[in-house]
Amino acid sequence: MLLDASRRYADFARDQVDAAIRFGIGRFPGLDAHFMLAEELFPVCSPKLLRGPHPLKVPGDLRHHTLLHNDWSSREGNWPTWQDWLSQAGAKDVDAKGGLHFNDGLVVLEAALGGQGVYLANTTAVQDLITAKKLVAPFAVRVKSDLGYYFVCPAHAARRREILILRDWLLAEAAADRQAHDNKGRTT
Repeated sequence: MLLDASRRYADFARDQVDAAIRFGIGRFPGLDAHFMLAEELFPVCSPKLLRGPHPLKVPGDLRHHTLLHNDWSSREGNWPTWQDWLSQAGAKDVDAKGGLHFNDGLVVLEAALGGQGVYLANTTAVQDLITAKKLVAPFAVRVKSDLGYYFVCPAHAARRREILILRDWLLAEAAADRQAHDNKGRTT
């Protein structure tokens, strides 16, 4: 069995691939798709920003901090921005477009880890770093994206025994992860 962790979409007609995990809104023509995980975005930062001269206690406190932007966009669906999060959180006096802009998710994540500002991050990118206490999520407010992760395979292969076993296992793991997250609560 080959596991390919490439960021490019597998070409089921050309590549020797039986199944994949795709990011999107769930419409993948010619493929059997099953929802696994949704993305939520929320501010994260280095723990040292909580102890600085302007601790983050309420969303409006972000006006004293540098906002870190990942200027990534999807060809489909909605990827929330700082403006979306600030509106949902009720923070009115924060410049949603100001701060530092990056075109690479790993670089903006490194900036957050280094204490250079507050990053509007997605769950899958930062959950392990929050668990390890390298990043903190100072606010409970989260904004949902309509983009998520899907198990996909060609429609003609969807009933193959090995595909069903892999699919069911991945879906069960994703469901258990969602359940554990919900049981733990929204604040970390």
